[in-house]
Amino acid sequence: MRTFRVLLLLSFVLIGCKGNSGTESGTPAESTSASWIKDSTHLDFLLALPTDRTGVYAQAKVKWDTGVTMDMQEGNSMVMDFLKQTFVGLSGTFDPGSLDGMHATVFADSFVVRHGRTNMQSMMDQGMGGSSLGMMASNAVITDFEKEIATRVAAIPGITGEVDVTAWTAAWLASHQ
Repeated sequence: MRTFRVLLLLSFVLIGCKGNSGTESGTPAESTSASWIKDSTHLDFLLALPTDRTGVYAQAKVKWDTGVTMDMQEGNSMVMDFLKQTFVGLSGTFDPGSLDGMHATVFADSFVVRHGRTNMQSMMDQGMGGSSLGMMASNAVITDFEKEIATRVAAIPGITGEVDVTAWTAAWLASHQ
C-alpha cells in the first residue's frame, strides 16, 4: 500500500496533477499517453496496481468481516478511495474527450454517484430493500469502477508493447472475496 501511495505521488508530479491533461505543450493526448506508458515510473505504477488492490481488499476485509453495516461501509469506502486514486493516477493516459470536460477527480466522483443511483434503483425495482441495500449498491459500484479502470487501461496507446493486457486485466479483476 505504501508503494502505491509513493508511486501515485510520483505519477501526480510527473503528469502535473492535471487529471485529464488533454494536450501538453501542444502535443496530442495520444502522444502524451504513449510516452506515459514508456516512462518506467508510470509503468511500475500500473504494474503494481493489482497487488496494491489486493492489499486494499485485505484491509477492507477486516471491516467487512465484522458484519456491522457501518464497518462494512467503511471497508467499501477504503476500496472506493483506492479506485478513485487509481483512476486519477492513470488519467494522464485518457482520451481528453472521455471525461466529459471534467477533471479526473470530478469525473470519478460523478461516476460513483451515477452508478450508485443506477444500481440502487435497479435493486429497488427488483424488490430489494432494507438496511443492506446501500451496501449491495456500493458493492456493485466497486465492480463497475474496477471494470471501468480495466477498460481504460486496455485502451492506453502503446500499452500492448509494454504490458500483457490480458494478464494485467485478469490480475486486476481477480476476486478478493
